Amino acid sequence: MPDYTRAGHRAPYHDYRSRSIYLITITAAKPVIEFAQISPSGIQKSIWTPAGRIIAASIAEIIRLDQRLHILATAIMPDHFHFVIFVRERIDRHVGYFISRIKSLATGRIRELAGNPELQVFEPDYHDRILRGRNQLPAMINYVNDNPRRYALKRQNPAFFTTVRTLAIGNNRFDACGNLFLLDDFDRQAVRIHRRWSDKELAEARQSWRHGAINGGTLVSPFIHPTEKLIMNEALELGARIIFLTSEPLGERFKPSGRLFDLCSQGRLLILNPKELPASAPGSQITRAQALALNDCAARLCVQQP
Repeated sequence: MPDYTRAGHRAPYHDYRSRSIYLITITAAKPVIEFAQISPSGIQKSIWTPAGRIIAASIAEIIRLDQRLHILATAIMPDHFHFVIFVRERIDRHVGYFISRIKSLATGRIRELAGNPELQVFEPDYHDRILRGRNQLPAMINYVNDNPRRYALKRQNPAFFTTVRTLAIGNNRFDACGNLFLLDDFDRQAVRIHRRWSDKELAEARQSWRHGAINGGTLVSPFIHPTEKLIMNEALELGARIIFLTSEPLGERFKPSGRLFDLCSQGRLLILNPKELPASAPGSQITRAQALALNDCAARLCVQQP
């Protein structure tokens, strides 16, 4: 059985035996064995295939082995599945031990179903998202339960280039271009370098941002400081999604260019221009007041729900 407790996807600052809540994501290997189908109309819901039913049964069977573990939500999708697991008391083993047992049990049963003992069912490893605050739990569960609806909408709208005018988020208004679903991410993290930070504080913040990037998280920032730009580039290489705040207005014919165009087409980018912020001329130097306002806006976006 693979040792998922030592994998590079784990957060080095977190104790995976402690009382915690995680959103776990496991992806199907290619070629994909379909785990579910999404109903095409009406209320979108996930209809499990025989493989999907095996996955659901495997989760329940392994979790029953330890009463300290509890499943709060599950979503089985065509090519991946999520579940929210609550470690109610400190456990003797890394939570990855139980996840590897779920994968192993489901793999054996799906191989038997397919009549292929060598079948690769899942991608190696798994992604974990750690609940950081109690107020995030409803958003985390909603994120999982809302997967079928978002999946159906993405299938219907493969391009993410429509500019939305005067989008309301909290008390703020934005022009937006890109993947609005990134606002649904329960664990958005603001990237901002503080001059007063020690080397240790900076290293800890970068570890948190890196963990979020590797595990499919969303980083929010204007990415002005050179170190912030470096962090953005590193995060994008690791697969992160980005909410990018800009003081430059999104014109009538606005479309991102270069690398931003590619990220937008992949659904990994949302560009936001705060309407309350004085606009910058294209290509002009951003002022300190604008930079502070954008950073404050990024911080608010990470605690507000749209």
